[in-house]
Amino acid sequence: MLLTEKRLQKFALWSLFIFTFSGVVSLISVKLDNPVLRIWKEAIIIGILLLSVFSALLRKNIALTKLASLFLLLVPAFLLYFLFSINTNTLLVAYQIKNDVVPLLFAFSLYIILSDQEDTGEFYKKMIKLVVVTATINSFFIYIESMFPSAFMATLQIEEFNNSGGKSGIRLDNALGSLRAMGTMTTFINAGTLTFFGIVCVLESGFYTRLKKWVLFAIMVSALILTTYKTAMIALVIYLVTKVVYTFFKRLRGSKMIYLFSAVVTFLFMGFVFNTFTVYDALAGTKYKPFAYNSIYLRSLQHSDVIKDMENRDSFYTGLGVGTNGTMGPNEKLKLKSKALDSTYIYLMSNYGFLGALLYVSVLLMLLLYFCSQSSKFDNIAIIFLFYTLGADFFINNTFSNFPCNVILYSFIIVSLLHTRRAKRSDNPVRDDPMRV
Repeated sequence: MLLTEKRLQKFALWSLFIFTFSGVVSLISVKLDNPVLRIWKEAIIIGILLLSVFSALLRKNIALTKLASLFLLLVPAFLLYFLFSINTNTLLVAYQIKNDVVPLLFAFSLYIILSDQEDTGEFYKKMIKLVVVTATINSFFIYIESMFPSAFMATLQIEEFNNSGGKSGIRLDNALGSLRAMGTMTTFINAGTLTFFGIVCVLESGFYTRLKKWVLFAIMVSALILTTYKTAMIALVIYLVTKVVYTFFKRLRGSKMIYLFSAVVTFLFMGFVFNTFTVYDALAGTKYKPFAYNSIYLRSLQHSDVIKDMENRDSFYTGLGVGTNGTMGPNEKLKLKSKALDSTYIYLMSNYGFLGALLYVSVLLMLLLYFCSQSSKFDNIAIIFLFYTLGADFFINNTFSNFPCNVILYSFIIVSLLHTRRAKRSDNPVRDDPMRV
């Protein structure tokens, strides 16, 4: 049969692999001037969704009621878009759905593909190794771009920093005159996040010998530093400190709650730093002022500006409207008066208001609480990914625009949820042996 579960799993893994070369594929699509290739990401995700549903119906290996209930979960999402987008341009709403919902559909497809599998461990292993491989490849591209920035810029036909690569969406940024390398991705943010994910997979999987672990760790950390992506570097330091603390208490029941505590503390600290000018004012008189201005002041000013608009329009709880702000969109003429939404926090506040942001944070916290309450070491990777998304990244950068790292995040969450359920169903839960999956 053409649509076997094994083939669908391979298709999903190959799709994730291709996604991590988003910068390369996007550049090729522009060079070939092919309109179909320009929506390649969406086409792959929709394609695997349709194939997974068709295969499940054909083999009848998933109850129709369960499949119907899964699709019904999407109805509230589209209903919310309708409620939040009254009097909004239809094209902007469609673009917002593409940006917010389509990446989730990949994880939705994985759920359908793996829902009747008694053992999701083999797929999990492959997914971890895929992230490690792509993060390593990405690291070497970062090295090359950092060593030969002029040749790299000439290849992209970009003559100056802070300049988009046209329709490809590739952007070159600089820090103190040096290229912020993006590896195989479209921005240094995506590259830095993928590298961080790779480091976590190396340290938490237990699949690698001590020598391989340290070699891969050194390769990825040095690449992460070259991206100059400070958020990922700060997150790495907090994660490593938390991991050391966890190591001393890991044999105690509930010790994983240390990660939840670390995530909440980091979330509150970042919220304070990037929504007040207190920290910036403290650094303004020091040699760190340029760093504080670019990293803290401008972000705090952006947050304050959008929040003031929300309060002036009495839309604090429901937002300014879907697609009202954000510099990325389907048509530049529709976005002339829009403001940048560079963090997940302000992106959610502007589009969906305080209620939307509260819902998002609540879901992440519930997932973190659930995984931290489990005894399986299998969930550690999902826990760290959630810590990064909620604690380190929420007030600084926009997860919704960080493709394909958002797809990787969703995928690890759904596979971890499936595996935890399998472990509970069998009376043999996976505890501290990560190879026993």
